[in-house]
Amino acid sequence: MGWKVASLLVIVMLAVALYVNYDCSRQQLATLQSQLQAKESENLLLKGDVNSLEMRNAMLEQQNAVLEEQLAYARASYVELAEQNKKTVAENLQLKTENALLQSKYSRKKEKKYELIYKGKEREKNIFVNVPAIPLQEIKTFRKNVELINAQWANMLIYGDNLSVLKTLMTNTDVKGKIRLIYIDPPFSTNHEFRYGDSRVSTISYSLKDEVAYEDLITGQEYLEFLRKRLILARELLADDGSIYLHIDWRKGHYLKVLMDEIFGEEHFINDIARVKCNPKNFPRRAYGNIKDMILFYSKTDKYIWNESLEPYTEEEIRRLFPKIDKNGRRYTTNPLHAPGETKNGSTGQPWRGLLPPKGRHWRYPPDVLEELDRNGLIEWSSTGNPRKKIYADDYIKKMKKRQDIWWDFKDPLYPKYPTEKNLEMLKMIIKTSSNNNDIVLDFFSGSGTTLLAAEHLGRRWIGIDISIAAIEVSLKRILQLPHYRPFVLYNAVGKPLPEALQKLVKRQNS
Repeated sequence: MGWKVASLLVIVMLAVALYVNYDCSRQQLATLQSQLQAKESENLLLKGDVNSLEMRNAMLEQQNAVLEEQLAYARASYVELAEQNKKTVAENLQLKTENALLQSKYSRKKEKKYELIYKGKEREKNIFVNVPAIPLQEIKTFRKNVELINAQWANMLIYGDNLSVLKTLMTNTDVKGKIRLIYIDPPFSTNHEFRYGDSRVSTISYSLKDEVAYEDLITGQEYLEFLRKRLILARELLADDGSIYLHIDWRKGHYLKVLMDEIFGEEHFINDIARVKCNPKNFPRRAYGNIKDMILFYSKTDKYIWNESLEPYTEEEIRRLFPKIDKNGRRYTTNPLHAPGETKNGSTGQPWRGLLPPKGRHWRYPPDVLEELDRNGLIEWSSTGNPRKKIYADDYIKKMKKRQDIWWDFKDPLYPKYPTEKNLEMLKMIIKTSSNNNDIVLDFFSGSGTTLLAAEHLGRRWIGIDISIAAIEVSLKRILQLPHYRPFVLYNAVGKPLPEALQKLVKRQNS
């Protein structure tokens, strides 16, 4: 009985122990399940982080691909920019070198050994800034039987102050740097008033009833600066192959020579021309008589238009140069048949007709040519047997002679239409010599319009400027009297209505 109880007790104790173990195991299982759930939750979070990281990594890879493309483009651009930079540096260095050379050349060119100094002389660069341009008001286009030179051009007659008009013309691309020839006959600083009337035009005597043509009252340093400013602007209008003739007299010519040297360069001075203006006068003056004035001739560069000017021999020159007359009444002279220099082996150093050329010289022609000249009667033999070649005047003068720097044949007109009017043939000769057909000729002291008339005759384009209403009237009338003229425009550049007399003249042309 006892062992049964003991066995039962053991069984009970085992059962209790099993229950306790079971309960502990169940608690542990619950704990493990709880931990497992926690781990699963943590794992889910980690999976979310992994997905997020994978997405972020994909984005980063995409960004990296874009950056790599940008980097590759930047590298290519850098190479290109580096090449451009090298080229720019090289070009900049070249420009600096050229600029240095130009500055050196400019400084040498502008370095003046001497210049004309006077009170009120304005710096050249300030003239370009301070001189105002002025609008050109078109009044009327005149034309008569001749078409426009081209669709873009009509000749110009401008009433106004030439200083402002020259500044305005500098903005005209058809004019600036395109003018081939400038001729001006400015006031001579006489301190006189010049008049003209219907019955008489003169620079010396006039009637008080005559109208004022222009006033030449600017003198001294003001006169020099007056012309200097205009010449500086005119230089900018002149073409590189252009030239300028400044007509002046003894009063200010020597000063203006120095100014022209400053403006156009002493190296571009070509001629100081003496023009005989009149016949000798017997005025009671304690000085030699004055029959000439001067024309200063300059070019803009070394390459300027030049058409050789020839003139005929005068009768006096023919008599002097060809003093002999043959049996037929032909004038001739003789020249030696030998020339300087000995010829050792050539035929011109050999005897001809038993004669040797003088020591140190040779025959001008071979013996066969000398024989032909003699057969044709072109060799004259002296009484001592010396041969000389005949030169006949009528053959020689056909070639004409080169025009010199003293002009005898261009005196002022006996019956001028305007005070100080110049010789038309002189202007034609100047225009023929220093311009070509269709070139632009400018006269900004146009006065009576002789330059414009000559240019029109010779098929040149022209621009005339004057502040004198009398000058504009006379110029207009002279051009309108031509049987044919190309279209030209009358402009008003004074900023106020035209004077009544000119308005009437224009209206008459309209009627």
